[in-house]
Amino acid sequence: MDKNVTIELLNPQQAEAILSACNNTQESDDTQEYEYSYLTKEWGLEDIARYNRGGFHPIHIEDVLDDRFEVVHKLGSGGFGTVWLCRDRQLETWRAVKVMAADYSSDSAELKTLDSLKQSSSLEELERNHIAAPMETFWIEGPNGRHLCLVMRIYGYPVSEWRLDLDNTQPSTKKDSTKICAQIAQALAFLHSKGVCHGDFRPSNILMKLDQEALHKLDPSQMAELLGDPEAYDVRTVSGKSPRPKGPEYCVLTVSPDWCEKLLLPEIAVVDFGESFSVNTPRNTTGIPTPYAAPEVLFHQTVGTGADIWSLACTIYEVRTRAKLFGNSFYYGAKLSRVVYEMEIILGPLVEPYRKVWEHEGFGGHNDIVKDLDESGSSVSPVTCSLASLESRRHEYVTGSGYNDVLEAKLGAKREQYPSFLGEDRDEPPISYQYEKEEVIALADLLRRLFKYHPGERLEAYEVLQHPWIKDSEAA
Repeated sequence: MDKNVTIELLNPQQAEAILSACNNTQESDDTQEYEYSYLTKEWGLEDIARYNRGGFHPIHIEDVLDDRFEVVHKLGSGGFGTVWLCRDRQLETWRAVKVMAADYSSDSAELKTLDSLKQSSSLEELERNHIAAPMETFWIEGPNGRHLCLVMRIYGYPVSEWRLDLDNTQPSTKKDSTKICAQIAQALAFLHSKGVCHGDFRPSNILMKLDQEALHKLDPSQMAELLGDPEAYDVRTVSGKSPRPKGPEYCVLTVSPDWCEKLLLPEIAVVDFGESFSVNTPRNTTGIPTPYAAPEVLFHQTVGTGADIWSLACTIYEVRTRAKLFGNSFYYGAKLSRVVYEMEIILGPLVEPYRKVWEHEGFGGHNDIVKDLDESGSSVSPVTCSLASLESRRHEYVTGSGYNDVLEAKLGAKREQYPSFLGEDRDEPPISYQYEKEEVIALADLLRRLFKYHPGERLEAYEVLQHPWIKDSEAA
């Protein structure tokens, strides 16, 4: 043996670190691959690939969670986990159980936020301010890790689905949709007053409440009749082996949204706090989809309550009109370049610091746009097109509309309501309608105060509740 060789013994901490690294490598090597399912995108089936270490917990119909909650149907799924309609065997009531992905369970932003809210507010106060909070929690140890489970009241479908059912030609639609918008603003004002930014404030995270008393009177056979039989699809692995234990034998499609129509109340509840954070710890982005994202989110600037306010404005527009303001193009969809172009049509050319990020990241491709400069030599051109092109598009909106403002022209434009293709009047021509000018001017004024490039210039949520568009509607 060479006398110059030195042997170093590992201390316990070093040995544990090496062993942990080996285990992590083994876990990543053991990742189970699944056959692609077109239903993931077409019908909202959860991402089957997430049934691996750190991902979803495999669940089947009739499973019993925590020796108490019997799984009856699936209510939904998302990046943070799956949500199941369950029968509480102990209390003989109906509950929703959200089973978080393991990676989001150990350091759950949702649980931190909801715990903080529950420490400063009672469940009754949260309910009164339209915040959906868990009634209790428990944990599941599974093949993919340790999963946090939130036991919730059962809510109905998203507010956007509710809006689709309203008849645009009826005067009551204005009153009903404005009332819901007021509740949405109230919920956000409450969150901000508690130092919470939601981070993903949009229609799909705002659900309609159900009549809980009527719901809990349903026996299992009555509930089964409402829900219908669960539609399940086999899960197949690339290797051909059984998906168990990491994956379920089958995945269940989300229950039809109209199952609860007879139980709906004209009230909302804000859900899904997976992107939430404290106002004292601002972030530089969130996972909110592009059509609802504020400029500071899109361009990775400091994100605070102002980003929620921008999203609130997008939501108010959608609840009132039944259409997205940004990213609603059939051809272009929600591409970033298209959304920014639509922003510039309404707000004018993109400003700093967003312009610098746009140009640095090359979002618009090769910048061959002729730039117009102001007296100081700074660019006043849009980033998505030439100034002449932008002004031409803005002119198209207002010409013949009876309005001088693009936002007013969009709100005041003639619209058409088509009969349901399943209804008896399906062969009838569409009905044209327009919003009254007084409302158009009032709503456009509110939205202009919310759609500001700089977050500090936007109204606060509580100020939205004092705006004439909401106050006058409540008085009426």
